[in-house]
Amino acid sequence: MEKHSKNEYEKSEKINAEKSEKINAEKSEKINNEKSEKINNEKSEKINNEKSEIEFEEKSQKKSSSDKLLQFLDWIKTFLLVILIGLFITLFVAQRNTISGPSMEPTLHDKDQIIVEKISKHFSINRGDIITIDETDEDHPNNLLIKRVIGLPGEKIELKDGKVFVDDQLLQEDYLEQGVETKADPVRNEQVVTLGENEYYVLGDNRPVSKDSRRIGPVHKDQIIGKLLLRFYPFDSIGKPK
Repeated sequence: MEKHSKNEYEKSEKINAEKSEKINAEKSEKINNEKSEKINNEKSEKINNEKSEIEFEEKSQKKSSSDKLLQFLDWIKTFLLVILIGLFITLFVAQRNTISGPSMEPTLHDKDQIIVEKISKHFSINRGDIITIDETDEDHPNNLLIKRVIGLPGEKIELKDGKVFVDDQLLQEDYLEQGVETKADPVRNEQVVTLGENEYYVLGDNRPVSKDSRRIGPVHKDQIIGKLLLRFYPFDSIGKPK
């Protein structure tokens, strides 16, 4: 009887040990599975993070390239806009000119830098205005003259005794140096000129050397480029000459 009880006890202990071992094995497997799952999750998260970083870098590079392209296009648009504005101003509003020669002395001198405006000529051109004139031709495609308006459309201009008469009235010219005389061109020898519609008689202030209406005849309004607005160089003579 005692022997039978002992066998039963040993058998029970063996079963309990097997159960315990099985439980421990299951726990160990569970722990290993959890560790493996955790490692796999960490790997997966790391891979996903790396992918995200790569995608972010690719997007950043694309965005950077796109931003640079947009900046370049903006720069091109700004550059073209500046050129167009400059062309518009030069063609229709104002332009810079350099005086060449002594024909307008003592009012303007060789190498003086001036600004000519092109708007007011459409509304009024007055006696005494200093204007630039287009005298281009096939031989001189860039020939511009700068002269003073002496006679207006419909007026009679007469050169007599070294003076200028407008409709038989002596023209006072305080801008001339003392003793300067206005004589007719020896080739054309026009003492009296009656101006037609839109014609102007122009003379340089330095009468002995000036190429003006005494030589080229009256100037048509369409030849007038603009009126002197300002002399900006030399700096000690900045302003509008009289």
